[in-house]
Amino acid sequence: MKKMLRALLLISATVFTFWSVWYVRKSGVLRAYPDTSFMTKPNEELRVMYQNLSEKEKAVYTALYEGIKDYKEYIELPYNIDGDVYDKIYQLLEKQESEFFYIDSVYYNSEKIRQAKIVYRVDRETAEKMKSELEKKRDEIKAGIGYNMEDYEKAAYIHDYLAKNCVYRVQNSDFVGTAYGCLVEGYAHCEGYAKAFDYLLKELKINDVVITGVTDDGENHAWNKFKCSDGKWYNADVTWDDTDNTCEGRHIYFMSSDEAFEKSHFADNTYSNKKLVINKNTYGGSGVNGYYKKEKNYISEFSECEKVLKKELGRFEKKGFLEVELADEELYDKFKAKYFESEGIFDLILEYKPELVSEHGVTMEMVENKAELCIIIMIKTPVSYTHLTLPTI
Repeated sequence: MKKMLRALLLISATVFTFWSVWYVRKSGVLRAYPDTSFMTKPNEELRVMYQNLSEKEKAVYTALYEGIKDYKEYIELPYNIDGDVYDKIYQLLEKQESEFFYIDSVYYNSEKIRQAKIVYRVDRETAEKMKSELEKKRDEIKAGIGYNMEDYEKAAYIHDYLAKNCVYRVQNSDFVGTAYGCLVEGYAHCEGYAKAFDYLLKELKINDVVITGVTDDGENHAWNKFKCSDGKWYNADVTWDDTDNTCEGRHIYFMSSDEAFEKSHFADNTYSNKKLVINKNTYGGSGVNGYYKKEKNYISEFSECEKVLKKELGRFEKKGFLEVELADEELYDKFKAKYFESEGIFDLILEYKPELVSEHGVTMEMVENKAELCIIIMIKTPVSYTHLTLPTI
């Protein structure tokens, strides 16, 4: 009896030991943590959100970044971190690393994370082919950028390209929320536009942040903030500047001031950290659109109206429309009254751009955005008569 009991105890101990070893190996409790590593200095300089992470968070972010570049399904982390910390890091990386169009926004999590499991949209071979397509498109776009352009001009070129070559779609493919969907497939929703803008600006060594939040209508939305060589950060919402019909590539929401932008764009808490410089720009006055200021489309006094319109008429063939920003509502109303309600714009066209007038005259459309104090002027040759229309958006 004693021998049988001793044998049973021995078997139980053996089974327990075997199971314990299997569990330890499976759980990774005794696995050595990988060495910590961090972004190279050039990479870190282009990632302001990464710069504001703690050292431990930077190491986890870098491990994920390097693992995803190598298409690893399981990535060993240098620390055993809380699930809420992993939430923050993964969500940040998925939004800010626009080159990773092939990872999903869906991810695995638990109370503690030692090994990350990554969800990929496609397999490695397919992702490599798609990456080649994306890089080819990237190089085609970069070829159109002048060497001597200022940073804001490069950003404007990218903004205009996306507005003219991508169609807004909420659902079209698995990639409408990615840079690939926007640039290669030509369809994207707001996050796809924002990531394409981010992807191209970082290729030009311009620091950019993809920001997520909600609009004044309560809808989820994504946009950008980018840093120019003057050291200042500027807002950009390519989605809202892409109308997919008239005045495509307008600049109402490009380089908009913080005060104006924050009337309709409300960032998630992740991007509202007071440490982040992206929430503090002070250029040009609280209500001034930086692009219109630099392009001299900003009208601060009524006497400047004709000069600005003449300059815009000179660029009409390139843009296809005229656009201005007024300093205040009183000036906005005076501009509208003289140049549209009294049809003063026709006199300017006849004097400075008569080639726009056919034997049938010329047609105008004024697209208003009084909230932003911006007016866009469409000029068309009518079929049989001169007509002035004033639609308002």
